[in-house]
Amino acid sequence: KMATLLTQIETKQEGMIHDAQYDYYGRRLAVCSSDGIIEIYDVSVSDNQPNKVASIKAHTSPVWQVAWAHPKFGSILASCGFDKKVVIWQEAKLGDWHEVTSSQDHQASVNSIVFAPWECGLKLAAGSSDGKISILSRKSDNTWERPYIFEAHKLGVNAISWAPLLNYEEMNNNFPIETSRPLQRLASASCDGTVRIWRYDSQKNQFTQASELKRHQNWVRDVAWCPNIGSPYDTIASCGEDGSVYIWTSQDREKFEPKLLGQFEGPVWRGSWSVSGLSLIHISEPTRQAEISYAVFCLKKKK
Repeated sequence: KMATLLTQIETKQEGMIHDAQYDYYGRRLAVCSSDGIIEIYDVSVSDNQPNKVASIKAHTSPVWQVAWAHPKFGSILASCGFDKKVVIWQEAKLGDWHEVTSSQDHQASVNSIVFAPWECGLKLAAGSSDGKISILSRKSDNTWERPYIFEAHKLGVNAISWAPLLNYEEMNNNFPIETSRPLQRLASASCDGTVRIWRYDSQKNQFTQASELKRHQNWVRDVAWCPNIGSPYDTIASCGEDGSVYIWTSQDREKFEPKLLGQFEGPVWRGSWSVSGLSLIHISEPTRQAEISYAVFCLKKKK
């Protein structure tokens, strides 16, 4: 069935649009494109006519992704691009954005960025074509630590996703009690055809590999960790160049079982969960005809 068009935004951007993200409240939309510019729109108006409130010359090359921080930290936006840069922006006053920190420590295009759950503090992870993941963290005095970088894959990282935090009872039942800090985990998708799970070791102060998920026959384009609302198990979605979409589930937080959810004729580039995390996964698939099709899967909750 055809989707209903609610509104349309004429961005005036000169390059191809690569990403568009709503803020936490769904009131503003950040759009990035190949011209290196991020445009921000107020979409809260009742007449469905979004208003452009800011334009940021963010990068000197295509901007691949943007990400909003939790509003607990203020009005903060991050961006990454082909110019190997990660930039974090803050809104000083309405429509006035300035750079608060940036990193150019990667040796190739930075393809994916995502903020950690707010309980971890203001922390951003970035995945690059150099096969590495970097972590940018803000300290309690509002200064920024030097990026922590580790090698995640031999080939490029296409996407990353933070795991929802485990509550303390789950942490204590499944892992040795190290500290009262929340357990931090990341999933990375790579050109090597794998998804890897990374767990932060607070004693060693580094991320270590916990699992490797192998099923795709080509590049894994995206990985998305399912929001955990009282669920006793982990669920991850991955999609790839081979046209496959997999759902991975784990009862022990380490061993993941795959299930093929769908097989498409062309590459599947992006996947995302519904807010509830228990009902829908939304996959977009650019076809060879340069069109974009969408598939929505309804998932039954395990009893």
